[in-house]
Amino acid sequence: MGVHDWDLVPARNATADPTIRATDGASQRDVFSSLRAMMAATRALADDQGGALVSEGTDNVYVISTASGLSELRPGLMISFWADRDNTDEPFLNVSGTGPRRWRGADGLSLPAGSVQRGLLYTVTWTGGLDGLPLEWRSVGAASAAPRSAGVSFDHSGSPAERAQYDAAPKGTTFLSVADTPQGPS
Repeated sequence: MGVHDWDLVPARNATADPTIRATDGASQRDVFSSLRAMMAATRALADDQGGALVSEGTDNVYVISTASGLSELRPGLMISFWADRDNTDEPFLNVSGTGPRRWRGADGLSLPAGSVQRGLLYTVTWTGGLDGLPLEWRSVGAASAAPRSAGVSFDHSGSPAERAQYDAAPKGTTFLSVADTPQGPS
């Protein structure tokens, strides 16, 4: 049980989570244990969405065990996790035992072999048939990692005076420093 099982209608939450005693007329003694249970549920949600999860599983089925104990897939549900391996074919996600479901890119296209990489953080959302979308997981944005291209790194060097020559660059410009010899992860 957790935040995912709570309802948007307050009155329906009176018995939505057995660890939180939220019924009318509940004992004053239940207040602090219920507050602690709400804090724990909120922490579990933060872990589910904040990158505290790591995938498991085999082949191209990535198994994710949520901290919140997710039991039902709903449109808009979002989780973030670190991939434990690269994919060799179309990937699937099995989140908290809800069964393997297709995992596609943000554009709805299949993710080809090699598009999921070990050690990268992925954020996905369940489309759940929202506005006629198929029942599948979709990537949100791009995976997070330091640049992997040999010899390319973000340029954070130089004094403010040396960097002033770039102040007139259009908004959103990214500057890269290119090394002659490759560096970084092999």
